[in-house]
Amino acid sequence: MSLQKFTVITALIFFLIETVLFGMYYITLSIDIIFISYFIGIIILIISIILGCIIIFSKNSTNIKLKSCSIIVLNILIVIAYSYFAIMLTNYVRINLINSTSSTVTDIQILGCEEKMIGKLEKEDKKTIWIKIPEDCSIDINYIFEGTKKRENIIEYISPGMGAKIEFSIE
Repeated sequence: MSLQKFTVITALIFFLIETVLFGMYYITLSIDIIFISYFIGIIILIISIILGCIIIFSKNSTNIKLKSCSIIVLNILIVIAYSYFAIMLTNYVRINLINSTSSTVTDIQILGCEEKMIGKLEKEDKKTIWIKIPEDCSIDINYIFEGTKKRENIIEYISPGMGAKIEFSIE
């Protein structure tokens, strides 16, 4: 197998591994997945650097070395970009609001870390809201149900780096 082909296959495998891990983290916002992704990312970076050194000191032509090293550098940049976006996601809470009541809920306000407004949520309707966590805070919800104003706590305490995915049912 040629050096260039080996480099492309290795970079593709690394890219697929990181893409799957990032996708799983995006869907679940699981801390376990981000730790696994972090360590696998470090291993991929180390292997990529070693592979880059092997390429540089190989007896192949300069053209093949340049193409192979370009693929490795691109792969390293992708791993860094995924790590950056994963770290950014730890500063957000994704709340899935579910209206489990028998009628429409109106004037929904999300308060705390970041304020958000939702006009109304029909019965059995769902809405996903992303809330940025700028500092230590809590997240509450105000809404009107059947003419009565209600307030509930969604998250008592959260701080940057504690990103979460929460389902909150209005009952």
